[in-house]
Amino acid sequence: SPLTGLEYAIDGGDWQILTVADGICDDLVEAFTLKLPSSLALGPHAVTVRAWDSADNVGAASVTVTVAAKKK
Repeated sequence: SPLTGLEYAIDGGDWQILTVADGICDDLVEAFTLKLPSSLALGPHAVTVRAWDSADNVGAASVTVTVAAKKK
């Protein structure tokens, strides 16, 4: 079934709408870019993405990213 929505959350926070590259979430596979806020504290953060399709199936995946101090 075609995807109908994508969202992301950082560290278990509120879900935010994720916009797909072509502007319309309507295909079996969609490309997207997620830019993390520059205000994230140093250290590890869980980034979770969930997607659902026109049949109301939901899938989710999570990765851990680490914000490191800038080198001088």
